[in-house]
Amino acid sequence: MDIRRRSAIQALLWSGYAGISIAMIASFGALSGSLVFVMVFVAAGLWACSEVLRALALRRAWLDLPPRGLLLRLLLVPPLFAFGLQLLTYGVNWAGSSLM
Repeated sequence: MDIRRRSAIQALLWSGYAGISIAMIASFGALSGSLVFVMVFVAAGLWACSEVLRALALRRAWLDLPPRGLLLRLLLVPPLFAFGLQLLTYGVNWAGSSLM
């Protein structure tokens, strides 16, 4: 798959994720600008994490590993990326709230 097609599919999927998240928050009547920012930030961060994970797997030839090694990496790396994104989101929110 060429990079333009893959990027278009990624953009469609992650913007759909952000849109569904924002719609769910709006259905509870709790929509605010900061929540929209957080949801868009998280969707963009997950997109970036998925691209980094893909590049890492291709560069290090994870698919050539025995199943046990591949499984171990797939069980450990995505949660670590998600944790890093949570820390980054917290840091951005904290920095934004300290400006007020």
